[in-house]
Amino acid sequence: MASILLTLLVPCLGSRIMSTSDSDPFSGFQLFGPWTASSAGCTSTGWKGKYSIYGGAVEILSLEVGPESTTFTFNSELVSQAQESSEDSFVADWFRMQGPTPNDKVKEFFCNGASVGSVAFRLSIVKACDFWSPASLQSLCPALAQVDSEVDEEIEEPESAVVDPFEGV
Repeated sequence: MASILLTLLVPCLGSRIMSTSDSDPFSGFQLFGPWTASSAGCTSTGWKGKYSIYGGAVEILSLEVGPESTTFTFNSELVSQAQESSEDSFVADWFRMQGPTPNDKVKEFFCNGASVGSVAFRLSIVKACDFWSPASLQSLCPALAQVDSEVDEEIEEPESAVVDPFEGV
């Protein structure tokens, strides 16, 4: 029965939520209701998105993705509730992730959180995990691709520690 349900859900949800052409990690996201992006896309420094719920009545999240880190700015009331709560849940931990967080830590957080919640919520989390992969970020916006080329330029070929026993023979 479960496999039949997943077979029916994956074509409906999977193509929309897990599409590789979709460059918004939270489009179709469901937490406190469906999220609506008021703005999302590339900037001169990376990628930026603003999200609200209840048809735009409540702003829930603003995020900025840079080459090295992501800054989450959540609705202050939600952050207050998460900080007061001793609850150890995926959502509470995410709301505590205020300010800049290294992109590899963000990816790890979403990739490890994919086992919680409803099927739609888990598919949304998998999509966020995929979004923060280095390959995805580098192909998303020119400013996010620059970090890799800067690193490549700085890397020098190390001297070989292997000694050739036949050198000079």
